[in-house]
Amino acid sequence: MIRSLPSADAVKLANALYQAYVREGTSRLHIRKSLICHLYGWKGDEWCDTQITSLFRELNEPSLIEDFLYQGELIKWKVVTFCQLLSPLNSDSEYIDIEINELFLSALQNEKSESLIAFSQIPK
Repeated sequence: MIRSLPSADAVKLANALYQAYVREGTSRLHIRKSLICHLYGWKGDEWCDTQITSLFRELNEPSLIEDFLYQGELIKWKVVTFCQLLSPLNSDSEYIDIEINELFLSALQNEKSESLIAFSQIPK
C-alpha cells in the first residue's frame, strides 16, 4: 500500500512516468520537458519550467509504502520518494533525467498496479 497526499497534477505526472517505465522497461528515464508541458497543456518555457520543478519537488516528498515484497523479503513499511533526479531541474537542458525508486516500483507491482498509481490518504 502506498500512502501520501500529492496534488492531482503530481499524481498525473507520476502515472505518466510510470507508464513510460512500463513501456520502456527501465526505471531510468530521459524525458523531454516539452512533453511534460504538453501533458498539462502549458505554454511558456519559463512558467512551464517553474511548474515542472514544483511537481518534481512534490514527487520527491517522502511516501510511506507498506506490506510489499522486495527481492523475496516482506517489507512491513518503508519511507521512500517516488523518484530520484539525475539531472538538475533548473538547467537549460531540454531533458530531465530521473530514476524511479526500485522499492516504489516493487510496491506497485505487488499491488498489481499496471496502469495507475493510487496514492491514498494516511488513515487517522
